[in-house]
Amino acid sequence: MSKVFVWITFIFLSLLALFFNPPKINFDILELVSDSRFELVNKSLKNNTARILIHGEKNVLSAALSFKEKTTLKLRGVANYEEMLSSPAYLLTNSQQALLGRSDIVTEISKQILSKLSSPLGGFYSQFIEVDPLLLLPDRILELNQRLGFTAEQGILLKDHKTALIFIDLPKKLARTEQALLISKIEAELATVRNSYPNLDIRWSGMLRFANSSAAKMEADLNIISTIGSVLTALIVIYCFRSTVPFLLCCLAVIVGILGGIIFVSIWKGSIHMLTLGFGCSLLGACVDYPIHYFCAKNLIRVDNEKEENVMLAISLGALTTLLAFTSLAFSGFVGLIEIALFSIGSVFASWLTVFCFFPAFKSNASRKDPFLNLSSSLSSLISNNKKILYSLIFVLLIWGGVKLKFNDDIRLLQPADPALIADEKWIQEQTNLGLSSGVVFVSGESELELDKNLEQVNTKLADLQNQGEIAKAEGKLSLFPSLSQQEQSANIYKKFIERNRTELILSLEKIGFEQKLVDKVFDIGKKQDFLAEQFDLGNVQEKFWSFVQIYSAKNPEVLRKIFTGNAFFYEHVHEISAIFKNYRHRSLLLVLISYCVIFVSFCFRYGLRIGWWNFMPAIFSALLSVCFLSILGFELNFFSLLALVIVLGLTIDYSIFYLEGQQREIPTSIFLSSLTTIITFGLLAFSSTPALASF
Repeated sequence: MSKVFVWITFIFLSLLALFFNPPKINFDILELVSDSRFELVNKSLKNNTARILIHGEKNVLSAALSFKEKTTLKLRGVANYEEMLSSPAYLLTNSQQALLGRSDIVTEISKQILSKLSSPLGGFYSQFIEVDPLLLLPDRILELNQRLGFTAEQGILLKDHKTALIFIDLPKKLARTEQALLISKIEAELATVRNSYPNLDIRWSGMLRFANSSAAKMEADLNIISTIGSVLTALIVIYCFRSTVPFLLCCLAVIVGILGGIIFVSIWKGSIHMLTLGFGCSLLGACVDYPIHYFCAKNLIRVDNEKEENVMLAISLGALTTLLAFTSLAFSGFVGLIEIALFSIGSVFASWLTVFCFFPAFKSNASRKDPFLNLSSSLSSLISNNKKILYSLIFVLLIWGGVKLKFNDDIRLLQPADPALIADEKWIQEQTNLGLSSGVVFVSGESELELDKNLEQVNTKLADLQNQGEIAKAEGKLSLFPSLSQQEQSANIYKKFIERNRTELILSLEKIGFEQKLVDKVFDIGKKQDFLAEQFDLGNVQEKFWSFVQIYSAKNPEVLRKIFTGNAFFYEHVHEISAIFKNYRHRSLLLVLISYCVIFVSFCFRYGLRIGWWNFMPAIFSALLSVCFLSILGFELNFFSLLALVIVLGLTIDYSIFYLEGQQREIPTSIFLSSLTTIITFGLLAFSSTPALASF
């Protein structure tokens, strides 16, 4: 009863921990990795931005305004015009700076004011007359809109009045249910506009749609796989033991095992990734191995209490070697690998504890007849009688698989996007010429002033790259507005202009009908602004001031990596994360080799060199054949493929231990059933549409 008390205490504490610290489920595969630069990356992604594009021959503006008026979503403007209103003297265009140096400037400015107010854009210019009587600021705004490729009309970005672009600001971190609700809300609001304007093509795209699609696909796969795997495993157990007690206890061992894995990860991290849960679905096969071996010995051949201790010893040694294999992964330094290792350790430990402490308290009336004895014995005989053929086949497969062996760590292959979403994204890019973001140039400085100077240098280099066709576009605060030093230069030119022409300027403005308050406004310099600082500046990070510039459609990212060094560096998220996965793949391979060596030594210590070597060979050949089969089937190996080698090690060592420690009669059925349940649970993952899961 003392063992049962230990088990009950473990279950009670586990449920208590789960109740007070329920884990959150993550879907983003990037949550599994860590990088010292992630603080900068996360700050640069202050908001998720969704883009809505409305395209058609007519009524485009009306449709956009209809959406803008009715939506409850937060819309983003392209430029902060309100800040600009207090800074016209600091925002002179190059042509305006040249104009203010002319001798006939006062006469020319008067002519331009009258011309602008009477032009087709008179309504646009007149709204600035109260804050900028010389109408200098509207030219900067028109230049800005031209640079963006769109014009602003009633708060809507338009292109040839056939395309309207709307930006929506969305929270960066959303739970799975929150993502689905927000997408439903956007779709419902757009559906209303589509119904009102059926002739317009209205689409939207953004990180939110891609993340939700991948999460939904992964979630659906896991639900189907876990359900089918559980049902098939249950049917096998019921058919073999013909009793409800073994079936219920096997279910209990699996449930407690998965619960133990979740608890271990939750205590460490407070959340659990969906891929880890997918890995947990495959661990169903490993967790059920221990109950199967126990009942094969207990119910099929009725071992006595003394021999039951040998059965428990075999199960304990199997669990111990599996725990050793996964424990090595916990020292990888890779967040995702540590999470999977902890989940595996918790699952195997909880499953073993259930069998070791709880099972002996129950007795079943299971049939003595072994329904798989003839089949498992026949398979054993077939293998024994055809060893040469089997060895030849293994040799051919090893050579064939070795020749075709390839590695690919591209993160995009692990969580591919829905083709329909990719089509919408490409269509929006084609209509707007915005292109796809190729990465970010991060710029630093010891002070805000130094950061501003470094940004100017970076902006100059990016302008050259754009002229050379290396990039389509660069978007940062200095690509849209002057730097602080350039604003100071602009203000100095304006100050000299009004000091030199004060009297003549007053007379000229009064002549064209300006009231005194408007004339006085001309001599109000206003203040310098750090435009878009909130959007592009990252503040003080790692004792430096940082800002970033978004890069679009880079032809060769390597060119950017070579150009920007020192106070600036180019960061391409996909490339950097893929490189991290490659690094962890190398590290994981080393840890896997260490695991194999440690277990081999312990095997030889337990059984001697000769027996230990021969019974360790199945683990080696299983690992090699697993890799070769993947290569032959056309899979490119990645980090998750190598992770599967640890699973292979744990399982094959279990079979060897069951063979060496078990009774002769239950060995064939025990190993056969364990292999069958493992093939079912792991094999079903191969049908997952998420490559990261299929890699297991």
